[in-house]
Amino acid sequence: MILVKASTTAGAVTSVDSIINLNSGGVLPSDVNLYASAVDSESSVANFSFSWHLLRKPDSSTVALNNTQIQNPILEGVDIWGDYRLF
Repeated sequence: MILVKASTTAGAVTSVDSIINLNSGGVLPSDVNLYASAVDSESSVANFSFSWHLLRKPDSSTVALNNTQIQNPILEGVDIWGDYRLF
């Protein structure tokens, strides 16, 4: 069995992973670190390839992934309040 998790909190997956709270000192633009992990229960030496995709962002946002092919990329320049969906 292969278990794959993705989050903005290393080692954890929650329903709301990252919130930039502008009321408590958060500022935009802001970078968000992303984390992914995978485990193959049948092979302790399994190798995994990662591929990140930005599926949705606010219309005028210029946010971008710094690298779509690494395990832990950065969503750079979150610049507009709204939902950002990644796969």
